[in-house]
Amino acid sequence: MRNVLEEIVEEVCKELNLDPKLVKAIISTESDWEPKSDSGIARGLMGVSKIALEDINNRYKLNYTYEDMYKPKPNIVVGCLYLKWLLNYFKTRYPLNPFYLIYALMAYNWGIGNVRRWLEEVPFDNSKIDESVEQETKNYLTNISKWYKYFCNDKQPLLK
Repeated sequence: MRNVLEEIVEEVCKELNLDPKLVKAIISTESDWEPKSDSGIARGLMGVSKIALEDINNRYKLNYTYEDMYKPKPNIVVGCLYLKWLLNYFKTRYPLNPFYLIYALMAYNWGIGNVRRWLEEVPFDNSKIDESVEQETKNYLTNISKWYKYFCNDKQPLLK
């Protein structure tokens, strides 16, 4: 089953020009590759929330239901479209900032409104940059980083 899921990821990422290793890292972090994963807030492989689903349905004129998020292909499509939108959003709003990827990943986990507020409220000297980010989101970024390294290294062990 895992090979089939990875093939879907590769196909959707090629179509959307996304890094499949990053998407696999998100799936590993969000659901540990369990299509029926449900946190109560988000579901499926990529942990798609009702808000993200509604946003993507409206933006791309799609008709996926929240029940569809238990199905691998629709979930990966919606999750990837949402990720791509977040990446574009932060890259265009912060064109000289190399951290747009981190902002997009934070927004995927913490919500775009929280990240926008955080970016507006962080003092110019960055003295409180870390204090207002939830621990869950910090852990999320750490896990994504570990999984991304894992997929970049041809699935070598995460920790040596």
